Amino acid sequence: MNCEYLNYDRFARIEKKKLIAVIGVVALLLITMILIIINVGMQLVYNINRVYNQKLINEYSSAVIDLDEKNTGDNGANCALFTIILKQDSISSCNDNACCGEDIHSYIHNDATIYDKYTQLSGTRNEQKIINSNINSCFIADYSISTLGDYEYSEYAPYIRIKFKSIMDYERNLDSLKLITFDERVENVYLNNNYSYIDSASYNSDSYTKGYSYETALDDIGFDRNATNYNGTSIRVGMIESRVPTDAYVDSSVYRYYLTSGTTSQQIHPNIVSSIMRDNTYGIAPSITLFCAALADFSLSSCINYLLNNNVSIINMSAASMQQSGVYTYSADSVLVDSITKNSNVLFVGAAGNGADTNEIVSTPSDSVNALAVGATDYNGNMSYFSSYNNPTVSNISIHKPSLVAPGGNLYMLGNYGYGYNTNVDQYGNYNCISGTSFSTPMVTGIAALLQQEFPMLIDDPELLLSVLTSSAVKLTSQTDVFDEHAGAGMVSYEKARQVAASVVSVHVSNAYNDDYEVACRTITLPSQNTLKISVYWLASSSSTPVFNKYKIQLVNTTTNNNIGNVITSQINWVATEYTNSSNSDITIDIQIKTDGARTNAIQDTIVTGFYCDFGAHAHAYNTLVDYCSNSHTTQCWCGRTLVSSHNFACLDNGDGTHAFACSVCGISGGGTSSNHSMSCVSNSSITHSYMCNACNYIESTSTHNCTYNNNGNGTHYKYCSQCGYSVNVAHTLMYAYRIGMAAEHNVLCTKCAYSTVEACVFGANGCIKCGRTDGFDPNSQPLVPLWFKRLQEKKMGV
Repeated sequence: MNCEYLNYDRFARIEKKKLIAVIGVVALLLITMILIIINVGMQLVYNINRVYNQKLINEYSSAVIDLDEKNTGDNGANCALFTIILKQDSISSCNDNACCGEDIHSYIHNDATIYDKYTQLSGTRNEQKIINSNINSCFIADYSISTLGDYEYSEYAPYIRIKFKSIMDYERNLDSLKLITFDERVENVYLNNNYSYIDSASYNSDSYTKGYSYETALDDIGFDRNATNYNGTSIRVGMIESRVPTDAYVDSSVYRYYLTSGTTSQQIHPNIVSSIMRDNTYGIAPSITLFCAALADFSLSSCINYLLNNNVSIINMSAASMQQSGVYTYSADSVLVDSITKNSNVLFVGAAGNGADTNEIVSTPSDSVNALAVGATDYNGNMSYFSSYNNPTVSNISIHKPSLVAPGGNLYMLGNYGYGYNTNVDQYGNYNCISGTSFSTPMVTGIAALLQQEFPMLIDDPELLLSVLTSSAVKLTSQTDVFDEHAGAGMVSYEKARQVAASVVSVHVSNAYNDDYEVACRTITLPSQNTLKISVYWLASSSSTPVFNKYKIQLVNTTTNNNIGNVITSQINWVATEYTNSSNSDITIDIQIKTDGARTNAIQDTIVTGFYCDFGAHAHAYNTLVDYCSNSHTTQCWCGRTLVSSHNFACLDNGDGTHAFACSVCGISGGGTSSNHSMSCVSNSSITHSYMCNACNYIESTSTHNCTYNNNGNGTHYKYCSQCGYSVNVAHTLMYAYRIGMAAEHNVLCTKCAYSTVEACVFGANGCIKCGRTDGFDPNSQPLVPLWFKRLQEKKMGV
């Protein structure tokens, strides 16, 4: 019994040990799995946080931290803004002003109408609207963004903005926001407080600078309203302001209001800005159609949506947001403007800002790479002390702004424009002086509108406008470089911009080329002691850091084949240079545009080259053919100005015994077939005639006229060639002959024709001075008696 009991107990102990072992293994496995799950989760959280931190850009980190928790309203300055920039491949079809594929050289044809260009512009934007609305809508739905906070999105760019009314709202949704950043569709996210857009104007005049007459300012920018027939008719311009203008200054029938709120004092700034552009009496472009959008109750993206939906080709921005000194960054709104400029073909003309004496940073979004930022000058032609510029030591990316400048310091004589600013008389006796880059900006916008009316190809190509306006700008006296840190390219000039627009060149670069590859070349003759200025622009793709290719300008003397001047490389999306021919003779220069380093991500560029040279007044002689197409050809003056003309079709010699119907200037066929020459004899000159084709002027042979002569009956006869029809009246070639039996008369005969007459001899000391006869002539008798008569008398007298 005991033995059996002991065996059973031993067996039980063994089974218990096995069970404990199994439980241990299972527990170990469970612990391992738990640790793995925890590790994976921690890794996932780490990755999410890592991606979030990499993509998150704090534009105003200090302002975000200082957000209070109270509800500040939809437009409160303390709202937290979380902006999502989605990825989008640049979608831009090859526009008709540029060559595609391997044919990279293209000269502008100004043969499209304003209506055609706005139609093309509308088509491009409709395409962009469909693409971006789908991208944004899908992303919003995927993350239920409507549950996170108030949101909006751009219809024309991959751009979504969520507005949190307090820091607590932001932090409450932080986990969801981090998940959003983990999405591979997200390019970058931006966190900042709500922008405070202000007017870029100074209400207090500069008491240290002489007042600047508005009419003098217009002279300084090369604008004479009486010297041109262009007034901006049919050009559609957008305007983004803090408020919309009132009816008091401008005909309200041309306005499309997006916002009507605001007091009179709040609307003075937009009144002045809009009036500079299109006032019926004083405006630079009084016939433009102006669409206004206001930032008081709407965001920048909403304002841009409204303006692009109305198909504007230029957007003036005299209201902007100033950034804090020392914390400049490429903002979400800058990304928005760059994306829309490149893909929706609109030029933003923005005020640089008035903070040069405090923060040295251009306001946003005028700091966008693709925007045209405008600084201000004073009466003396110097930079206004307040005009903002980007200091590379402050900016975290070297976006050189302003692009150019226009008058904006201590302006007066604006009629009603200046009401409400400064009603006191300054030290120079000027009333209502106002200052600010706000008023420089609409001067440039007005000029751009006039250029678009005269040259419709500028309507849907921001690159063209950028190049035309900057290459034609006039350097300030203080400006030492072709592109100055404070003044950009210099003072805008309407007169010179028109010259550049007539010969601007656009080239589409569609392939990935290696460094130093020539993508464009232009040959120009530069007269002695003249200076050539060149500006090349292309648009940058937008992201947290702008992406762009680089190019360089190289000048080559075609006679010596030597490089002249310095090889100039691009800064961001522009490169500019100038060269003075200091020799005593004209030189021919190849202007070569080349790649500068490897191309970035195979970005496709349309690079535009503007040329300006002050050759002085001269009559343009368009003797050089530079391009042709089915509808027209382009000829060039020696100064570089081009002329687009319709073909002059005529029969031309083929050189093989036939002629064809072709343009006499460029030789393009007009559709006629080759045929044998139709020959006839035509006169060359008074000496020869030619056997020539009636249609193409082919000459087979030349010979002397075979003329006959016919009396006109008036002292002349005419020569007539029976072969070529040559005919001319000439005086008779006379010969005198004796009249037998008539001692006192002689015959007068023409040696060429049948002309004949009789006239009395005119006797001199030795006989008739014309026919020479002497019979019957007695030089001693007075009066003269014919000899035969004398003999007869003597016979009768028996002598």
